[in-house]
Amino acid sequence: TSDLVLGLSGPRARVLDLQDGLLFQENLYLSLSRHNITRRGCRHLSKLLREDSSLASLDLGLNPIAAGSWCLCEALKKPSCNLRCLGLCSCSIPPSCCQGLASVLLSAQRLETLDLGQNILGRSGITVLLEALKQNNGPLKSLRLEMDESSTEIQKLLKDVKDINPNLTIECSDARATRSLWGELLPLHPEDLLSDPVP
Repeated sequence: TSDLVLGLSGPRARVLDLQDGLLFQENLYLSLSRHNITRRGCRHLSKLLREDSSLASLDLGLNPIAAGSWCLCEALKKPSCNLRCLGLCSCSIPPSCCQGLASVLLSAQRLETLDLGQNILGRSGITVLLEALKQNNGPLKSLRLEMDESSTEIQKLLKDVKDINPNLTIECSDARATRSLWGELLPLHPEDLLSDPVP
Protein backbone atom coordinates (compact mmCIF):
# COMPACT_ATOMS: atom_id res chain seq x y z
CA THR A 1 0.00 0.00 0.00
CA SER A 2 1.25 3.48 -0.87
CA ASP A 3 -0.22 6.55 0.80
CA LEU A 4 0.10 10.20 -0.14
CA VAL A 5 -0.30 12.66 2.73
CA LEU A 6 -1.98 15.75 1.30
CA GLY A 7 -2.98 18.04 4.13
CA LEU A 8 -0.75 18.24 7.19
CA SER A 9 -2.31 21.24 8.85
CA GLY A 10 -3.11 20.26 12.41
CA PRO A 11 -3.99 16.79 13.70
CA ARG A 12 -6.30 15.82 10.84
CA ALA A 13 -3.85 14.72 8.17
CA ARG A 14 -5.63 13.82 4.97
CA VAL A 15 -4.36 10.68 3.28
CA LEU A 16 -5.04 9.49 -0.24
CA ASP A 17 -4.78 5.74 -0.75
CA LEU A 18 -2.76 4.90 -3.85
CA GLN A 19 -3.19 1.14 -3.60
CA ASP A 20 -3.71 -0.77 -6.86
CA GLY A 21 -2.19 2.01 -8.94
CA LEU A 22 -5.07 4.46 -8.53
CA LEU A 23 -3.07 7.37 -9.91
CA PHE A 24 -1.60 5.39 -12.76
CA GLN A 25 -4.90 4.92 -14.55
CA GLU A 26 -5.20 6.70 -17.87
CA ASN A 27 -6.43 10.31 -17.89
CA LEU A 28 -7.28 10.42 -14.19
CA TYR A 29 -9.07 13.50 -12.81
CA LEU A 30 -8.46 14.31 -9.16
CA SER A 31 -10.40 16.99 -7.27
CA LEU A 32 -8.94 18.09 -3.94
CA SER A 33 -10.69 21.43 -3.55
CA ARG A 34 -11.38 22.59 0.04
CA HIS A 35 -9.07 19.96 1.57
CA ASN A 36 -6.99 22.46 3.57
CA ILE A 37 -3.87 21.57 1.58
CA THR A 38 -0.91 23.78 2.48
CA ARG A 39 2.73 24.11 1.41
CA ARG A 40 3.53 20.82 3.08
CA GLY A 41 0.85 18.96 1.16
CA CYS A 42 2.15 20.48 -2.07
CA ARG A 43 5.50 18.82 -1.51
CA HIS A 44 3.80 15.42 -1.62
CA LEU A 45 1.73 16.35 -4.65
CA SER A 46 4.89 17.53 -6.38
CA LYS A 47 6.48 14.15 -5.83
CA LEU A 48 3.42 12.46 -7.31
CA LEU A 49 3.48 14.66 -10.41
CA ARG A 50 7.15 13.88 -11.00
CA GLU A 51 6.59 10.12 -10.95
CA ASP A 52 5.32 9.72 -14.48
CA SER A 53 1.73 9.10 -13.36
CA SER A 54 -1.21 9.44 -15.73
CA LEU A 55 -2.86 12.14 -13.65
CA ALA A 56 -4.28 14.43 -16.33
CA SER A 57 -6.33 16.93 -14.31
CA LEU A 58 -5.83 18.25 -10.77
CA ASP A 59 -8.17 20.70 -9.02
CA LEU A 60 -6.67 22.31 -5.91
CA GLY A 61 -9.10 25.21 -5.69
CA LEU A 62 -9.90 26.84 -2.33
CA ASN A 63 -6.82 25.51 -0.52
CA PRO A 64 -4.33 27.78 1.35
CA ILE A 65 -1.44 26.74 -0.90
CA ALA A 66 0.23 30.16 -1.17
CA ALA A 67 4.01 29.68 -1.65
CA GLY A 68 3.47 25.94 -2.01
CA SER A 69 2.84 26.63 -5.68
CA TRP A 70 6.64 26.67 -6.10
CA CYS A 71 6.70 22.92 -5.41
CA LEU A 72 4.02 22.30 -8.02
CA CYS A 73 5.87 24.45 -10.56
CA GLU A 74 9.05 22.42 -10.20
CA ALA A 75 7.11 19.24 -10.90
CA LEU A 76 5.23 20.68 -13.88
CA LYS A 77 8.50 21.53 -15.61
CA LYS A 78 9.61 17.90 -15.62
CA PRO A 79 9.16 15.97 -18.90
CA SER A 80 7.64 13.09 -16.92
CA CYS A 81 4.70 15.25 -15.75
CA ASN A 82 1.57 14.43 -17.77
CA LEU A 83 -0.78 16.98 -16.17
CA ARG A 84 -2.93 18.82 -18.70
CA CYS A 85 -5.28 20.78 -16.42
CA LEU A 86 -4.42 22.50 -13.14
CA GLY A 87 -6.95 24.40 -11.02
CA LEU A 88 -5.49 26.85 -8.50
CA CYS A 89 -8.53 29.08 -8.06
CA SER A 90 -8.54 30.98 -4.75
CA CYS A 91 -5.33 29.44 -3.40
CA SER A 92 -3.80 32.60 -1.86
CA ILE A 93 -1.01 32.61 -4.45
CA PRO A 94 1.03 35.84 -4.05
CA PRO A 95 2.58 37.91 -6.87
CA SER A 96 6.04 36.67 -5.88
CA CYS A 97 5.12 33.15 -7.04
CA CYS A 98 4.33 34.27 -10.58
CA GLN A 99 7.95 33.85 -11.66
CA GLY A 100 7.67 30.13 -10.95
CA LEU A 101 4.36 29.94 -12.81
CA ALA A 102 5.90 31.82 -15.73
CA SER A 103 8.70 29.26 -15.94
CA VAL A 104 6.01 26.57 -16.19
CA LEU A 105 4.36 28.40 -19.08
CA LEU A 106 7.73 28.47 -20.83
CA SER A 107 8.67 24.84 -20.31
CA ALA A 108 5.61 22.65 -19.55
CA GLN A 109 5.08 20.27 -22.45
CA ARG A 110 1.48 19.19 -21.78
CA LEU A 111 -0.30 21.82 -19.66
CA GLU A 112 -3.39 23.01 -21.57
CA THR A 113 -5.50 24.66 -18.85
CA LEU A 114 -4.38 26.80 -15.90
CA ASP A 115 -6.92 28.41 -13.57
CA LEU A 116 -5.44 31.19 -11.41
CA GLY A 117 -8.76 32.91 -10.75
CA GLN A 118 -9.40 34.62 -7.38
CA ASN A 119 -5.68 35.02 -6.65
CA ILE A 120 -4.49 38.60 -6.23
CA LEU A 121 -1.43 38.44 -8.49
CA GLY A 122 -1.01 42.20 -8.91
CA ARG A 123 0.15 44.05 -11.99
CA SER A 124 3.69 42.74 -11.61
CA GLY A 125 2.56 39.12 -11.44
CA ILE A 126 0.21 39.42 -14.41
CA THR A 127 2.96 41.09 -16.43
CA VAL A 128 5.43 38.29 -15.70
CA LEU A 129 2.91 35.67 -16.84
CA LEU A 130 1.98 37.49 -20.05
CA GLU A 131 5.63 38.13 -20.91
CA ALA A 132 6.26 34.40 -20.63
CA LEU A 133 3.35 33.65 -22.96
CA LYS A 134 4.78 36.11 -25.49
CA GLN A 135 7.96 34.06 -25.64
CA ASN A 136 6.40 30.66 -26.16
CA ASN A 137 3.55 29.39 -28.30
CA GLY A 138 3.11 26.26 -26.19
CA PRO A 139 0.28 23.82 -25.52
CA LEU A 140 -1.69 26.14 -23.19
CA LYS A 141 -5.24 26.69 -24.47
CA SER A 142 -6.99 28.30 -21.48
CA LEU A 143 -5.76 30.67 -18.77
CA ARG A 144 -7.91 32.32 -16.11
CA LEU A 145 -6.59 35.39 -14.24
CA GLU A 146 -7.66 38.08 -11.78
CA MET A 147 -6.71 41.69 -12.55
CA ASP A 148 -6.55 44.67 -10.20
CA GLU A 149 -6.64 47.05 -13.11
CA SER A 150 -6.20 46.94 -16.84
CA SER A 151 -3.29 49.23 -17.68
CA THR A 152 -2.21 50.18 -21.19
CA GLU A 153 0.85 47.97 -20.76
CA ILE A 154 -1.22 44.93 -19.83
CA GLN A 155 -3.67 45.54 -22.68
CA LYS A 156 -0.76 45.63 -25.12
CA LEU A 157 0.65 42.43 -23.65
CA LEU A 158 -2.73 40.73 -23.98
CA LYS A 159 -2.91 41.74 -27.64
CA ASP A 160 0.64 40.52 -28.29
CA VAL A 161 -0.10 37.19 -26.63
CA LYS A 162 -3.28 36.80 -28.68
CA ASP A 163 -1.35 37.45 -31.88
CA ILE A 164 1.32 34.89 -30.98
CA ASN A 165 -1.09 32.33 -29.48
CA PRO A 166 -4.35 32.57 -31.48
CA ASN A 167 -5.65 29.34 -29.95
CA LEU A 168 -5.18 30.56 -26.37
CA THR A 169 -8.19 31.89 -24.45
CA ILE A 170 -7.43 34.22 -21.52
CA GLU A 171 -10.30 34.95 -19.14
CA CYS A 172 -9.73 38.05 -17.02
CA SER A 173 -11.87 38.79 -13.95
CA ASP A 174 -11.99 41.87 -11.72
CA ALA A 175 -9.85 41.28 -8.63
CA ARG A 176 -11.59 44.05 -6.68
CA ALA A 177 -14.69 41.89 -6.28
CA THR A 178 -12.51 39.03 -5.09
CA ARG A 179 -10.70 41.16 -2.54
CA SER A 180 -13.94 42.15 -0.80
CA LEU A 181 -14.55 38.47 -0.02
CA TRP A 182 -10.94 37.47 0.51
CA GLY A 183 -11.03 37.17 4.27
CA GLU A 184 -13.97 34.77 4.11
CA LEU A 185 -12.52 32.38 1.56
CA LEU A 186 -9.47 30.80 3.16
CA PRO A 187 -7.96 30.40 6.64
CA LEU A 188 -4.34 31.35 6.01
CA HIS A 189 -1.59 29.58 7.92
CA PRO A 190 1.50 31.52 9.09
CA GLU A 191 3.84 29.16 7.22
CA ASP A 192 2.03 29.89 3.98
CA LEU A 193 2.67 33.62 4.11
CA LEU A 194 6.27 32.91 3.08
CA SER A 195 7.00 33.99 -0.47
CA ASP A 196 10.38 32.30 -0.87
CA PRO A 197 10.73 29.22 -3.08
CA VAL A 198 10.15 25.99 -1.20
CA PRO A 199 12.89 23.38 -1.66
